[in-house]
Amino acid sequence: MRRQIKLIAQNWHDSMHDKGFRERLVVAIIGIVIMSFCTHFFFDFNETHKGGLVMNDWVLKELPAENVSMPITVFMLSVLVLFIIRAVPNPPMLVTALIAYSILLIFRIITIAVTHFQAPPELITLHDPVSDLVYGSKSITRDLFFSGHIATISLVYLCLAKKTDKHYLLFVAFSVAMLLLLQHIHYTIDIICAPFFALGSLWLSKKMAHFRNIKIHSLQDSHAHTHSHTQRAQR
Repeated sequence: MRRQIKLIAQNWHDSMHDKGFRERLVVAIIGIVIMSFCTHFFFDFNETHKGGLVMNDWVLKELPAENVSMPITVFMLSVLVLFIIRAVPNPPMLVTALIAYSILLIFRIITIAVTHFQAPPELITLHDPVSDLVYGSKSITRDLFFSGHIATISLVYLCLAKKTDKHYLLFVAFSVAMLLLLQHIHYTIDIICAPFFALGSLWLSKKMAHFRNIKIHSLQDSHAHTHSHTQRAQR
């Protein structure tokens, strides 16, 4: 644990010495704060908008509406924890992901404003602390196209490199997608399109953030370095 903390401190020390990283870190923080406020106010406004299309979704018609807020919450919290564990030791990846998430929120505001879908008739309101961070305590039901839950999971999937992480996130994405449909929170098209917006957001973020000169140290590198020294000593 002590060695891992030293590596994290070293990665942040090296990253903060890069001017480009410092500038983009400020952009990432400001972007998240601004977009969180904008998203909150926009969703409140969007709920009052009259009219809009009710989709003829045959998948929802085949599924009985069930309240599955708890497993959705557990899955989303697990994704958040996994992202924090992987992102904190890797400052460039963290900044890139935060910028991408701000872009993702911009995409959501635009697409929701353009589509103005009505909520599915049998929708059961989702209550979870992750969504409440964005929406507050007010019930939001018309944040439909595209799914923020699936887009967020997809973004984390695209950011992380370990195969075991990716396998888990694929399982979570499929599970949450099924649960969202079961609770009639989203139309099928909201689920299907979400990963593409996550991919576009990350692509734009990477265009804004280039950190090729920053070397990220990992615990595996430290073990390999120690092993190399041990082999040389044995010779």
